[in-house]
Amino acid sequence: MLLALLDASATDRAGGMRKHELIDKATVFCSSSFTQPASNGFRYTAWNSMKQLEDKGMVMRAGNPPVFYLSTQGQETAQVLQAKRADLLVSNDNADGHPVDYAADDDAASQPSQLQPSQPPPLPPPPLAVQSPPPPPPSGPSDVRGPLRVELLLDLREIGSAEDRNYLSRQLAARGVACESKRLSVGDMLWVGRAADGVTYVLNCIVERKKVDDLVSSIMDHRYTEQKFRLRGCGISNVVYLVEGALDRVTGSHFKGLPSTTIESALLHTQLLDNFHVVHTHSIEETVSYLCSVTKCEIQTKISNPYHNL
Repeated sequence: MLLALLDASATDRAGGMRKHELIDKATVFCSSSFTQPASNGFRYTAWNSMKQLEDKGMVMRAGNPPVFYLSTQGQETAQVLQAKRADLLVSNDNADGHPVDYAADDDAASQPSQLQPSQPPPLPPPPLAVQSPPPPPPSGPSDVRGPLRVELLLDLREIGSAEDRNYLSRQLAARGVACESKRLSVGDMLWVGRAADGVTYVLNCIVERKKVDDLVSSIMDHRYTEQKFRLRGCGISNVVYLVEGALDRVTGSHFKGLPSTTIESALLHTQLLDNFHVVHTHSIEETVSYLCSVTKCEIQTKISNPYHNL
């Protein structure tokens, strides 16, 4: 089913398929039936594996009747499966698409050499002229500016809770993340690199954090669309749309007067059409862990090549 959805996304940007379409396309990739249980006594069909794919976050559904989509994780997994399947298909054939004829190689090896004993052996080729290696390139600006110190900037309006406004920044600092609270014109968190000469560089990652209640409110008062428009135009290509809280609260028919299908469609639109990375954390503690992981990744990247992609 992952491979079928991957094929659909190659021809359609949204890449969504209804159940009957997905079964038709996935049948060629599967040895089990999607409609008839296996004959080994189990009552499950191949379609029952869809629940596991959804539970693992690889496939998402939206609408009624539902349309199935690949998540970012599902797309990466499907691409790995596709590459392995291609390797398996060509492993038994040579580059021309025909079986390798090993007997022909044995016959060629058994033929006598065409070089007669009376002929002198060929002369070795003249020695190649040894060239000196090119001089190293001149030192670039990065050698002068030195390493970058990565810091996480938090928007001043981004708080932990009404009871403890500094909880988020305090937890990040306790886990070794250098952070600073500033008023940001777009987004809620972004990373910067500070050079020894005092110059600050904005790194290529920005986070928009939404609690579930705030997400619903922003959809209803249209802040959701306006905020995404500003994120697309901020000049940073790696945009993370982080949703914090229990999404199972919106699995009913309505949540705060908004249909749950509208919320699901909004998140799918954000991921598939806006090309944002949609990340879900269940609590502020998980959000802190996610921000720590991104910070560690940015630090490792800037150690090897500090001024790349700035």
